[in-house]
Amino acid sequence: MRSVADGYGSSGWTTLGVVLGLSYGVMLTPSVWTAFRTADPSGISPGTWSIGIAEAFLWGYYGWFHSDVGILTFSVVGLVGSLVMLARYHSTRGRSRWPSSVLSRKFVLISPRH
Repeated sequence: MRSVADGYGSSGWTTLGVVLGLSYGVMLTPSVWTAFRTADPSGISPGTWSIGIAEAFLWGYYGWFHSDVGILTFSVVGLVGSLVMLARYHSTRGRSRWPSSVLSRKFVLISPRH
């Protein structure tokens, strides 16, 4: 029985793998773009992007071990995207989410008198 790969050759699968790996970058681009366009990227979850680094590293190891260019492309794109997001998170982490005028106001709780 012939497999699907027999009809396309290995170069077709390699090209498809690279295209799919680069498409992962297309998926990450809006997140990275938004994180750098906003002054306070408070919605960045460092845990999620740390898992992304671990995932990309493991796929990269697998791709390197099997000499698979498509998987290596996916790995590099994921690693770069995750590292950029974590760099943005750590570069803005010390900034306050609220303007100083809001923080300096005193809030008084009003309770009904009995």
